[in-house]
Amino acid sequence: MMEDNYIAPELAAEEKRFKYSLIWVEHRDLLRKIGLTIWGGVAGLMILYSLWVMVDTFLISYETERALLVNTGLNQSTRHNAVLASAPGALKLSSSSDIFAIDDDRYDFYTTVENENEDYWAEFDYYFSYGSSVTETKHGFVYPVEEKPLVYLAWESDSRPSSAQVILENIQWHMIDGHTIPDFVTYREDMIDFDITDADFESSIGYDTTIGRSTFTVENDSAFAYWEPLFYVILHRGESVAGVTTTVAPQFAPGDKDTIEQNWYGTLPAITDVEIIPEVELLDDSVFMPLTGELQEGLR
Repeated sequence: MMEDNYIAPELAAEEKRFKYSLIWVEHRDLLRKIGLTIWGGVAGLMILYSLWVMVDTFLISYETERALLVNTGLNQSTRHNAVLASAPGALKLSSSSDIFAIDDDRYDFYTTVENENEDYWAEFDYYFSYGSSVTETKHGFVYPVEEKPLVYLAWESDSRPSSAQVILENIQWHMIDGHTIPDFVTYREDMIDFDITDADFESSIGYDTTIGRSTFTVENDSAFAYWEPLFYVILHRGESVAGVTTTVAPQFAPGDKDTIEQNWYGTLPAITDVEIIPEVELLDDSVFMPLTGELQEGLR
């Protein structure tokens, strides 16, 4: 027999909603007052906080805040000066460019570029300008604390160029990672440990021209093998440069020793010294020959 206080589930849920609605209707004014009181309290606290900030900013802590702003400006200036001080210095070019005649319509151009920065190396495009003419553009680079030649060889011209100057464009600076290479000068000396000896120049009279021949011996005393390292061959007459060319030593492995000869044509003065300057793009892994079946990499 069903008990008298049994209520069906659907009626129980409806009764609960009815009780809640009844509470809201009976106490609506009270709940509204409570809500307004809470909102007024929050608004009052916000107004009091705003007033406190204004009083603290303009009356209590004004001088401290002002000094902080001034110091912030000074620090910005200090940081700006520090950034300028750490930025790379400009590349230095030789005051003049030399021009050497190979024959009646071909000429070699030569000058030097110097990078005095210890932590930056540069890539750039360059060309030689003379009169209203310019040579084609070439790509070059210079490593930290390095002075090196810039050349354009066998440029064809109907008239002899004069008063040439080199123009650098699109200079891109790269910072050396000091954690990987703490001292790039020492690093370069260790990587390009080439023993260059017996640099000499001889000239002889040919059938219709004077032929010169430069020779030098180079041995790879480093632990690295290179694909065709470049060598600048610079002829000197006293303090002046009398001629310039480039040559390579193909597949130069550790312990390799080559005697490299280079023929020179055209009129040359008496040569007093032969200077050999090696060039290897040490920060380009493709210049390293594999020794054990894998690509050899520099300590980058």
